[in-house]
Amino acid sequence: RNGVNIAGATNASYTILDVQPADGGNYSVIVTDGGGAITSNTCSLIVVTPSLDCADNLAEATTYIVPQGKYSCSNVGATREAGEPDHAPGKRAQKTIWFAWQALGNGVASFSTEGSGFDTILAVYTGTKEDILQLTQVANDEDSGPYLTSRLSFNAVAGKVYYVAIDGFEGVEGNLQVSWKWAGTTEMMPVILRQP
Repeated sequence: RNGVNIAGATNASYTILDVQPADGGNYSVIVTDGGGAITSNTCSLIVVTPSLDCADNLAEATTYIVPQGKYSCSNVGATREAGEPDHAPGKRAQKTIWFAWQALGNGVASFSTEGSGFDTILAVYTGTKEDILQLTQVANDEDSGPYLTSRLSFNAVAGKVYYVAIDGFEGVEGNLQVSWKWAGTTEMMPVILRQP
């Protein structure tokens, strides 16, 4: 799945019971014997979820004010915006899509691209959508989710708008799954304020 071996998937067939959006991705089969190995063509499994209104440019990002969601979108045809920051260290942004999420209260927000069909980079920012140069990164991730997907969590502040960027590693584009959940709590995640 997405070029990563599925643990225990060595039988003549592979079955997923109770398919969920997180099961999406690009699947292929590798068959081996004493003479060598051959890889099948890739087949995309897209689990239908409501569409997320994603924008190619930050200024056009739609704001969502819901505690949780599971959506599909695509970064096909997306571009790098002038002044756009790199969403992970050393990873130049190339095919970014944006949306905004507003926290319903203080708590912990978690975002994931699990179920996407390719290697993703995920980042969250504060600032204003009118000035991409003034964004402050809150969190970023590349590959903490299974099968080269991204997953991150951060302390959310009531009423604050967070700008979510999803990019394809090295300019890859295709179908994406994005989900988030917010847990209202007074218990906050630890934050490193300075390096030891």
